Amino acid sequence: MEPVYRSARLLREQLKAGASLGEFSRLRGNFAAELSIVRDRAQAKPETAELLRPYLLAYGSALEAYALVGEVWEYSASMDACTGPEPADHTKAELDGASIAEKKAIVEAETTSLDRSLQCIQSAEKASKALDARSKQLAPQCGGGFDCIIKNADGRLTAADRLFAQR
Repeated sequence: MEPVYRSARLLREQLKAGASLGEFSRLRGNFAAELSIVRDRAQAKPETAELLRPYLLAYGSALEAYALVGEVWEYSASMDACTGPEPADHTKAELDGASIAEKKAIVEAETTSLDRSLQCIQSAEKASKALDARSKQLAPQCGGGFDCIIKNADGRLTAADRLFAQR
């Protein structure tokens, strides 16, 4: 269980220190891998499995909560990507001096960009509904607030750490 404990602590510490989404995802993957290794080994020995069951459940709960943190963070990043840069604000003088072909190209480019943004936002809306459902299940007190979801994950990890320290 020591590797699980260490990888979970590192995940929490790096998140608090301002890890990037990529770094957070890598650390969450390490935590999941360490927990999976311990689960697999425990299944091979029934007497060990029974002893480790409370720790596996506690750390599994923390991992699930951190997975929600990652999903919300990834969703937020995808929404930022959906909106993209603001369309160029062409001045009247620019448009007055442009040929009809240039004006058509400007309008087509802006229309294409807006269409992509709209499609992105529509697909993100579906993802949002799924995230809301997971959030209500894993962190019902949070109402979808990102900081609260992180605190919920930290609380679950703290509970797992306390249990582990009592061994």
